[in-house]
Amino acid sequence: MNESRLNLLSSELHTSSSYIDRVLHAILNVSGLKILPSNQKICGKFNLELNSFLKDNILHPRLTGPVEFDDFPEKTSPDKMKLEIAAMTAIFDTLILLKRDPDQIITVTTEYINILYKFSRLLHQNCRAQGDIDVTFPRLGLAKMAHADGRLFEDGEALGKEVPLFTLQMDDFYDVTSGKNVSISAIDLKRDQKYEELLQKGHQAIFEKRPEKALKIFERAFDFKECAEILNLIGWCYSLIGNIEQAKSYCLKAIRKDKDYGPPYNDLGSYIMGEGNYNEALKWFELAKKARNYANREYPYINAGRVYVAKQRFEEAIIEFEQALVIAPFQEELENTIRELKIKLVKIKESQTDTIQHPIM
Repeated sequence: MNESRLNLLSSELHTSSSYIDRVLHAILNVSGLKILPSNQKICGKFNLELNSFLKDNILHPRLTGPVEFDDFPEKTSPDKMKLEIAAMTAIFDTLILLKRDPDQIITVTTEYINILYKFSRLLHQNCRAQGDIDVTFPRLGLAKMAHADGRLFEDGEALGKEVPLFTLQMDDFYDVTSGKNVSISAIDLKRDQKYEELLQKGHQAIFEKRPEKALKIFERAFDFKECAEILNLIGWCYSLIGNIEQAKSYCLKAIRKDKDYGPPYNDLGSYIMGEGNYNEALKWFELAKKARNYANREYPYINAGRVYVAKQRFEEAIIEFEQALVIAPFQEELENTIRELKIKLVKIKESQTDTIQHPIM
């Protein structure tokens, strides 16, 4: 029983650490985000809380001495934070492997995981607001998604513009293994963990602009979990290396695998839009908007807006872009696009009025 709980704990630990690693990787690979003062301040608080937690719960006072809060700078660089998290996660991995006092290990590791999720959310929000970039959310196991005020998300509830707070409760480990929920085998947990590892490596290869490498990694991940997410990522890689037909094929496979998963509808529409088949693309974007499971629901609105711009239907384009901005605000480029389209629309209407008033004889 304890082994099953610790296997679950190991999987949740890896999921949370992979999420914060993806967020920090994005910050370190997008121009300006690494040195952004707000990110460094968040990392400073993150560093303080992690080290205080480590001293209070893991390290013996004879090794660390008393906690001196003045020792921690107000700001910490994201690359330093990335290294510290990797080191601390390795400590908890070791504790789980040792299997000493499982109840205590579950207690402290759950607290550590929730600290990771707390600051992952803050940094993820900053990525969206300041860098117009996004990061893949963690896959839900025992953790739950909550609003900023602590209310849990309802089944099927759209995330909209909000970055949820992922939280884990210690009791969940006992509920699962006591039969209150469906038990998860250790083999399945290991497969999930390997899938998450490969997912992280694949995204890193994409950041490094190495789609061929990412494709191979994602194809290996598919061997561990045959889900819509990985099918869509494989299709994305094919699009990046120029094989659009394969990309479209994998989008359709992803849709057949999970009709509620939104990204393949949007991606398929994008590939069709690139081929100039605008009306067909719009149909897929509409399906993407209605998909139950879609963290970045603004994308199909943006893409539909692009279609209407290409069709010179600027009023409809503005409606789509403004809806995208409601879902995901603080996108300066999108605000500029809307402003420019409105100016263009005014000029077109003025030109049409002049033509009516002064017809060419």
